[in-house]
Amino acid sequence: MRFFKKSAALGQNCKSYSKCGDFYYSLGDKKSAMNCYKKAADLGDVQALNNIGLMYESGFGDTPPQPKLALQNYKDAHSMGNTDATINLALYYLSGQFQSKDLEQGKTHLIQAHGNKSKRAGDLLLRYGLIKSADELPGLSQEYTRELTANASKKMIAMNTTMRSGHNTG
Repeated sequence: MRFFKKSAALGQNCKSYSKCGDFYYSLGDKKSAMNCYKKAADLGDVQALNNIGLMYESGFGDTPPQPKLALQNYKDAHSMGNTDATINLALYYLSGQFQSKDLEQGKTHLIQAHGNKSKRAGDLLLRYGLIKSADELPGLSQEYTRELTANASKKMIAMNTTMRSGHNTG
């Protein structure tokens, strides 16, 4: 532990802060873990953002669960490409624990995580009944990519139409 602390203090190393957070968490010192994860996230560690989300979701120390902060951290880490956060975001939507269930959002995030080679995402798609069999998995991420591309094209067409009609002085 002292080596992680020393490394973190000397080099402002985000991974060292994150490892300190993991260590404190394993000891049950969740406040110290949160402080380390926040430092790591401030220095650019995306996994630390996910860990912060997990801690906010379940609460820590005398801090009760804060689902809005959990969701925001999951979204931030997801937008930076963290597959664990993408899965946690999916589970957030699928559980309905803090808001009404949103199966489509959950499925979309799990498909994206599966596209990032997450076996766990495929397992969760099956467990939640979002796909019928594992046979659907191999082409699933390709289908999702085509769907995203089609939706993006529709949005671009709509934006271009709006922009053109907005400049029409007639």
